[in-house]
Amino acid sequence: MPDWDYTTDFLVVGSGGGLAGALRASALGGRLRGKKYLTNGAALIAHLLSALLDRGVPIWINTALVDLVVEEGRVVGAVIEKDGRTMRVRTRDAVLLAAGGFAQNAAMREEFSANQPGRPEWSSANPGDTGEVIRIAMAHGAATDMMDEAWWIPSWLMPNGRPAMTISERSKPGSIMVDAHGNRYTNEAAAYQETGQQMFAHDRAGGGAVPSWLIIDSFHRSRYTFGFAPPGPFPRELISSGVIKRSDTLEDLAQQCGIEATALVKTVDRFNGFAVTGVDEDFHRGEGAHERYQGDSTHKPNPCLGPIAKAPFYAVQIYPGDLGTNGGLLCDANGQVVNRDGDPIPGLYAAGNCTASVMGRKYLGAGATIGPSTIFAYRAANHADAVSIRSDI
Repeated sequence: MPDWDYTTDFLVVGSGGGLAGALRASALGGRLRGKKYLTNGAALIAHLLSALLDRGVPIWINTALVDLVVEEGRVVGAVIEKDGRTMRVRTRDAVLLAAGGFAQNAAMREEFSANQPGRPEWSSANPGDTGEVIRIAMAHGAATDMMDEAWWIPSWLMPNGRPAMTISERSKPGSIMVDAHGNRYTNEAAAYQETGQQMFAHDRAGGGAVPSWLIIDSFHRSRYTFGFAPPGPFPRELISSGVIKRSDTLEDLAQQCGIEATALVKTVDRFNGFAVTGVDEDFHRGEGAHERYQGDSTHKPNPCLGPIAKAPFYAVQIYPGDLGTNGGLLCDANGQVVNRDGDPIPGLYAAGNCTASVMGRKYLGAGATIGPSTIFAYRAANHADAVSIRSDI
């Protein structure tokens, strides 16, 4: 084992490319004026980075966690690999793990996600979301929970194989989602976490929901964006590649998708009746405030319901994609990682997507992981500092 390197405050960033990518994000208006503005998540990261730099805290990029160092039952440091060099770093108070989940780790997903078998190729999570930190903590006795859960978001695969998320596309008038048999099985406009869970549940019941098919008509295509495509004709590549199916009749579209045509037409006819009355008697689409927000407020009587009636019609396969896993290390109210007996592991804390979410199997809204990560990291730092002070007395 190499000699100790001593430090008190440092931040390890798993990938220099990830940080650089976040910092390259800028608003279009700023670019036009020759300025570089940051927005959304990139702006948050920039503020955090600025605070660290102002306080002289070293930031180590291209640095990976290899193991935790334990002495007399307490985590006292970490083994890391920095720029090809392996070293041990002793902590002043404790180790706080604030890594991601394991959305891009096929082996872990297969091991833990039999109930909801998501796949890396459907995930929009960071490529570095590979779960090594969770594995390391587990090897030191850490308990885990909800390892089959993720931040689900229905997605389609672009011609290059990359996933593209669908949110408003499912909520706008002129769209419907069906299973492999041509049947609706859920409220298309529901929150994306819930919709992903419904896809798995229906698939387990034999409904053939993974993948499903999102079908839109030309009214939808003429008025609303679809992925990166503005209203109007789809980019030629999406049609020629077969990613987007196109037909002048629902019967032919069903044949292209491998769906039983009679069932699809029957489903669409029933749905179109709901669109006229504005009441979805089967799944209550458009009744929730979140759904109406994602719909079209100018469309009456229901901002989320419109008939599938205007040819040509389009269809795309929808998979239960995700933004990352939300199961992981089990922690107490102070962010302390607990062992399999439920007792805190001295000196070990965690926050973020490497932990079992404090929200359980629900997702409160876009960015809802950021608040808990920040709060529990803050609680962890204060608790570790208080324990250190008591130990020194």
